[in-house]
Amino acid sequence: MALNSAAHNSTSSSGSCRSSHPPGPANYNRWLGLTWRHVASLWRQPLQYPLEVAHQHGGLSSFLLLSKRVYIVNHPRVLHEFMVHRRADFVKAPWQTRVMRQVLGDGLLLSEGELWLRQRRLIQQAFRGGAMDRYAQITVEETERSIDAWRSTPRIDLVDEMTALTMSLSIRSTVGCRPEGRDCPSPAELAEAVIEGADILKLDMENPLSPPDWAPLPSRRRKREVIGVINRYVAQAIADRRAAPTAHDDLLALLLRSVDVEGDGLGMSERLARDEVVTMLLAGSHASSATLGWFWKLVLGKPDVHRRLVEEVDQVLGGRRATIDDLPRLAYVRQTLQETLRLFPSAWVLFCRQAVRSTTLDGYRLRRGAWVFAYPFATHRDPRFFADPLRFDPERFSPERTAEMVDGAYFPFGHGPRNCIGQHMAMLQLTLIVATVLQRLRLEPTSGCDDLAIRRELSIRPATPCVVAPRVRAAAGEVVVGWAAATASSGGGSKP
Repeated sequence: MALNSAAHNSTSSSGSCRSSHPPGPANYNRWLGLTWRHVASLWRQPLQYPLEVAHQHGGLSSFLLLSKRVYIVNHPRVLHEFMVHRRADFVKAPWQTRVMRQVLGDGLLLSEGELWLRQRRLIQQAFRGGAMDRYAQITVEETERSIDAWRSTPRIDLVDEMTALTMSLSIRSTVGCRPEGRDCPSPAELAEAVIEGADILKLDMENPLSPPDWAPLPSRRRKREVIGVINRYVAQAIADRRAAPTAHDDLLALLLRSVDVEGDGLGMSERLARDEVVTMLLAGSHASSATLGWFWKLVLGKPDVHRRLVEEVDQVLGGRRATIDDLPRLAYVRQTLQETLRLFPSAWVLFCRQAVRSTTLDGYRLRRGAWVFAYPFATHRDPRFFADPLRFDPERFSPERTAEMVDGAYFPFGHGPRNCIGQHMAMLQLTLIVATVLQRLRLEPTSGCDDLAIRRELSIRPATPCVVAPRVRAAAGEVVVGWAAATASSGGGSKP
């Protein structure tokens, strides 16, 4: 894909260091550093404002946020420099990690340096070979269980149902169905705690005046209760696996059996195993449910896309249960999920990185302590990299067009060595969930499915329901176009 001259000129290929800051929105009074306008804009429009800044000011832009210099990366070449070549000059910003560590501990998402490298080596062992086969089997079983429940219901909200499905799937594949302890919380209590824990983290990260956890306030008491539920469940699950090391085949069991053969030859401690499974529970279920909510809203508004998806599923599966071996042939399902993640990346902004020393980026000098953000939401909607970027078009990810895509312009799972270690498992689960639902049900939208309003949590999620009437498909070859005329008439408006 050809880049325009502005895009090309925004990135410096020379090694020289520019003396000025990158372009960006002006302050009301740059001499006094009056930047309340930027604070207010970010507060009111946390998605739209960075997008506008990035699109107006090129590959690297900057502005003052009170006294802090903030940089936004919005060019694949600068992104690669930032997250690969200069990665040793940055750490995840302490103001974010300090809050998240209260729930997630020292999991892979938050650890740095040698601890991060060792944990990544150990966790990779849980995503190899037969483990992925087992995750695929669990995914299909949990999806079929949900479908069986939907069959007796005249209307379901797909946004809520995807949250429930991905949470049950995440619990079963990560820590098993139910530990043996008599005082252990139930899976339903764990699910509620994980969902509420994500909400608490989001609020605490955005509020610099959040009271300390020990404060005698209802919100702090509830936070302690939520963390307590998660800790008790996982502690009992660990105890069960220590008592019977070969009786379980979930992610936690594999982590406890992993050995760092490339390093010290030791395994993962129980504390770090706890931190990793809690990270997987929270990040995995939250991101997957958001993606599926957007997927159904987008697909149900495009009858031609929906029809093609059903045709592919019927052709590939032929009426049998989906397996991991079907993934390569479910190509259009994967393309549609990739396009969903382009428009609505769960990680709409990557962790803020803070410079630990003076460094350079795109030829500009960054001081120690500078904050740098990369926004997949902005880059994925940049017309320099994606033609007609607001249009929902799964064909963008056909093999022919993927070959023309600017390398690094699409990064829903991050970029560089610290990209999401669970991305292949996530795509496996998303693909098998979609294929199983399309194989078994005809979904007739009744309300809300054409509304693409965004609710910003840890992920960006649909703000409104997507209510459908689930109908059991009479045969694998049934064509799902009965409602095409009704949905086609609403194809404009807010839909991509």
